[in-house]
Amino acid sequence: MPFMYRRPEAVLFDVDGVFRTVPLKFIHHAHMEALQELAPDHRLQRHARIITELRGSSAFINESRDFIELLGHVALEGKKAGQVLRSLHRSRQDTDRLRKFLHECRVANGIPERLGRAYARYRALREGPEGQKAVRTIRTAIKGLRRLMRAGIAVCLVTNSSKAPVLDWLQKEGLPQVEVLAKEDVTFQKPDPQGIQVALARLGIQFSSHVYYVGDQPNDIEAAKRAGVNAIGVATRGRWAPLAASRPYAIFRHVGEVADHLLGKTSTIKKVDGVRVSTSLSKA
Repeated sequence: MPFMYRRPEAVLFDVDGVFRTVPLKFIHHAHMEALQELAPDHRLQRHARIITELRGSSAFINESRDFIELLGHVALEGKKAGQVLRSLHRSRQDTDRLRKFLHECRVANGIPERLGRAYARYRALREGPEGQKAVRTIRTAIKGLRRLMRAGIAVCLVTNSSKAPVLDWLQKEGLPQVEVLAKEDVTFQKPDPQGIQVALARLGIQFSSHVYYVGDQPNDIEAAKRAGVNAIGVATRGRWAPLAASRPYAIFRHVGEVADHLLGKTSTIKKVDGVRVSTSLSKA
């Protein structure tokens, strides 16, 4: 049985990881540069490699902000943190223990000012000329977006990134008319639902069960649920387990598949552990 009974009133999207990707090599480079604000320490870099690997199996540390904060606490906690990370690395599944450890660190240390500087340095690299040069547009996603727009469906991009680089990118893609709601437009960022709520207000939609938010991270799914709209995950790199843990309405490989499904065209999904997953992912 299809999960869509009516054409959508609006479809909102995250940007990075949905329409654009950045090579992991550059992201690692940006992380390492940001870590210089925390501690120019080789041990910290070893811990960074461990956490990078853990990100593959944990829905908890997919966001770079979580990654950098965790490394900051590692710098403060020293030997104890190293022991916890090595244990987690061996098990590769103990997300609850990692979450508990980070909570304990926050209670003990707060969020040191240098963590904010480190994340600011990371964002400056990602959104600066070097980072924008590294961006790769996902063509199937752009085609899917265009199909939704041609069908007369309202669309908006809701991102935690700065607005100017996203507008420049849309201009290059020939889509300057697409509405963008960025971090400058809100007080609270995802997973807070404010961005989605403001976007719907701008589109003139108060509430509808036929609104969808499409993202590639667990915090996108959480924001959509808290805003009362349908959450759809896209697993651009094929890794959908962290998204499934957030229980979205469905998970697809890319926006092209999302557009086909929402427009009532042929698409195949099946339930895997209670989550609707595109067969292009579940067979991978």
